[in-house]
Amino acid sequence: MNFVEALLACKGTKTIAKLNHLILDPTDQSAFTDFFTYGPSDNHELRHAMLRALVPWVLEDNRGAPIPNALMISIDDSKSPNPKTCMHFEVTSWHFDTTEGRGFAYGVVFLGMHLACGTRSVPLALPLYLRQSTVRKLNRARAKGECFPFKSKLTLVKELLKELAAVIPENTPVYVLFDGWYASKKLIALCRRFGFHVICALKHNRRFRKSGASRTRRLSHLARYVRPREFKAITVNASDSSTRYWVHALRGFLTGIKDEVCLIISKRNQRDKCPALG
Repeated sequence: MNFVEALLACKGTKTIAKLNHLILDPTDQSAFTDFFTYGPSDNHELRHAMLRALVPWVLEDNRGAPIPNALMISIDDSKSPNPKTCMHFEVTSWHFDTTEGRGFAYGVVFLGMHLACGTRSVPLALPLYLRQSTVRKLNRARAKGECFPFKSKLTLVKELLKELAAVIPENTPVYVLFDGWYASKKLIALCRRFGFHVICALKHNRRFRKSGASRTRRLSHLARYVRPREFKAITVNASDSSTRYWVHALRGFLTGIKDEVCLIISKRNQRDKCPALG
């Protein structure tokens, strides 16, 4: 409690000494460091208690929500770049630079899960992602019973969704949003097993079968042969701007997904040769 209150009250750079100085009855500075180093706190239990408190708080106020009482869960990964002088940190490593689309950057990659409903939104969990080579390197210096397993990004997302599904009230419509990298059939099947709806982008090599059709086609092939007159103009309004898109919707089935889906083909203009699929 002292640590959280000091974080809220502290301005600028936050150091252990500065946080300890803000406490009304400060103890020795080593008490703070020992709390993080030797404290018996359980990360899993702490996150579960946070979920039990945050989910009802987010659902309390749904004014302005596009879907009444609906809970939006957005999932994505991000990278915190670090200078090369931080190479002695265990969790830092070289990762593919998704921002530039080429090359590698040094830093820490973490997953982000964000809850939103109406006017309330809150970041829920930021678990670190460690590459398989990084996990092997760290396990070399650990005892046999202290080694931790490698977890892919999809595995981390599944664990977070399982914990979240246990605390969401029944009959609450839930929509999970993520990009095309996470749109695997196993993750979509897990969301549907919990009763969640999925809104996601799709890669162009996925195969789709229209309702009533007998064969599947690649999404890139399907989008190429949609006639221009079949697209409808839709304007999306933001807080400070508006953007027009040309969209065409199809209903059918994705390979590996048993539930019927709605496929949306979106173009920024009628001459767009690389439409977005979702």
